[in-house]
Amino acid sequence: MLKLSKIRVIILVMVTLVVLAALSLGAVALISGKDISPSKAITAVRNFAKVNTIKSIVKDEFKGKRSVYEIVSDDNRVFWVDAKTGKVTGVVGKLDEEPVGGQDLPLTKEAARERAENYIKNKFERFEELELINTTAGPGNIYTFTWQKVDDNGARYPRWATITVDTETGKLGSYASRDEEIHISTKPQVSKDEAIQAARAKL
Repeated sequence: MLKLSKIRVIILVMVTLVVLAALSLGAVALISGKDISPSKAITAVRNFAKVNTIKSIVKDEFKGKRSVYEIVSDDNRVFWVDAKTGKVTGVVGKLDEEPVGGQDLPLTKEAARERAENYIKNKFERFEELELINTTAGPGNIYTFTWQKVDDNGARYPRWATITVDTETGKLGSYASRDEEIHISTKPQVSKDEAIQAARAKL
């Protein structure tokens, strides 16, 4: 598996890019209300994973004005909890999972996808609304799978989940997600050709 520091950077980049993409497309979630308390963030983590002791908790902010709590457990796993929704949006470190029998290793690509999907189904509400939009083979026998809600016209919602699977060991890691509602129409206001013409006019 990749080193924790590298995985942490990867998750931060993925979350930031998706937030920025949503903002640039105008698919902005309605954000209101106060942030949850640190104790509720810790409760969210304990409901998400088996955690013994919390070592530290700090408030941070992703680009796009998204407040999160970064929580570190005694075994050095890092959890991010959305300060508005109270949902766990990222984990660096081992995930709670059933081990894979040695006779089933290494996993095939399809078996890895199924293992990733079964995990996320239990963590992400309304997973059935998402579709698999990307599968990437990385170094070290790692596959990354990403699911996202996509409108009929192709608009991508800020509702997605991604996770990696090590086919040699069956271990899951690098969980990251976003789960927001949007309150504007995703129906295009201009045609594809009109968009291309407008872009060319600016070049």
